[in-house]
Amino acid sequence: IEISVNGKVVTAAAAPDRTRCERDVVVGKDVVGPGPGAETQYTIKVSRLVPGEGAEGYVEEVTFTLLDNETKTIPLPSTLNSAGIAYRIEEIDAGGAQHSAVDPNSFVLNGHKGETIGVQVVNSFAAVDLVKTVASSTVTAGGELAYDLVATNTGALPLHPVVIEDRLPAAVSFLAAAVDGDAGTCQLTEALKPQLVSCTLTAPLAPGATAPRVALLVR
Repeated sequence: IEISVNGKVVTAAAAPDRTRCERDVVVGKDVVGPGPGAETQYTIKVSRLVPGEGAEGYVEEVTFTLLDNETKTIPLPSTLNSAGIAYRIEEIDAGGAQHSAVDPNSFVLNGHKGETIGVQVVNSFAAVDLVKTVASSTVTAGGELAYDLVATNTGALPLHPVVIEDRLPAAVSFLAAAVDGDAGTCQLTEALKPQLVSCTLTAPLAPGATAPRVALLVR
């Protein structure tokens, strides 16, 4: 940057790096639900809007990795122009998460002062705990055996539709299956042994909620 009077330079910036306008963006990571492990890295990409650069106009500015509960401060070019520089931030490697959310996923930077912009990246994982309870510990040949299946949503996402399947041992035959309170329907989806029973629940299963009991009867 130079200042001139009548064509004569009267002063100039002493060091080029001091003329760079920057704003800090702090990016944080939060993994919700039973994720793959604390050592898993998630990849974040920040792109800058450059008019005339392709159909979208965004070019990659910086790409970095984050761990769960980690934050990183990313300095990004800014401008003294009040229109600012537009950025887009996205997660390009979600570590196998069923849902990824970036808030905010875009912003505009101008000036070199002001509050630091905070961006939160949340990855949500789904998980289910399934418990089988048998009515009796013994059974005779040709006798009937009843057992229950109860599913609990132990993840961070609502689940819908919920389908519970049970592959029956080859030595038994399907007789009946039902969901408590008529909260779903069951059917024998594979009749050849080993048979397969599928039960579809009517309502979504919220995080932490337990599904109605599925009762099965086999011979």
